Amino acid sequence: MQEQLQKVTESFGQVSINPEFFNSFYEIFLNSSPEIKPLFSQTDFDKQKKLLKKGISYMILFAKETLAGKQALEAIAKIHDREHKNIKPELYAFWIDSLCKALSQYDRNWDENTEKAWRDVMEPGIKYFVALY
Repeated sequence: MQEQLQKVTESFGQVSINPEFFNSFYEIFLNSSPEIKPLFSQTDFDKQKKLLKKGISYMILFAKETLAGKQALEAIAKIHDREHKNIKPELYAFWIDSLCKALSQYDRNWDENTEKAWRDVMEPGIKYFVALY
């Protein structure tokens, strides 16, 4: 997992400095399922892109098993749970697929190994969100 974490950290460092990456992600994500776009009808996307950047960073920290990552994801998971935004567990598959599609457009070193690393590193955080749903 250490090698995958390094690959994801480098990849994210490269793409996250390009604001078009976040625009691309949301364009892909919002069109990935008819259930998703309505969830963002009242969204301030400038703020949302900043939250996404932080959220991905926290997902990486969570995969590294840091206390900061766990605390941050617990707070984010609560916002997304059935009592609050009610983000259904099955929608996370669209999230990770959309993330990988956007990453593939902006990471100049993107390949199958990079995609696998991203999916493996994001998986613990996604499973945590689902468990706290």
